[in-house]
Amino acid sequence: MRGQLFTLSGNTIFTFGGANSTDKEQRIEHISWWKEEYPNYQEFQIGIDILEKYNWKVDYIFTHTCPKSILNNIPDLKEQYKNPTQINDYFEMISTKAEFKHWYFGHFHRDIKIDDRHSVIYKKIIQIN
Repeated sequence: MRGQLFTLSGNTIFTFGGANSTDKEQRIEHISWWKEEYPNYQEFQIGIDILEKYNWKVDYIFTHTCPKSILNNIPDLKEQYKNPTQINDYFEMISTKAEFKHWYFGHFHRDIKIDDRHSVIYKKIIQIN
């Protein structure tokens, strides 16, 4: 879900799916790649509106990709992923304004705790208390 907030077991969770497919040139539109994979302006705005409604305070953030500043902290990241896009800038803005306990994302297909507040999740299952 893009720009939505859920309450699960007493925790508020902001969600925002989508990212830039770095290999879309090797795919076929409407068969193995869709332009809708990347959020549009309206979806970005919905996310901001929801966060403002909750005074930018959530317990957790679940997204597909990460804030721009986190890209350089991911070990062995392929060069094609290091170029930030609008969504990385959008998440960077959120990361500077929002209060949250932890941010989880999965775009880079690995399991790594980047720092105390950011983790890449791929196959690992994490229990959130």
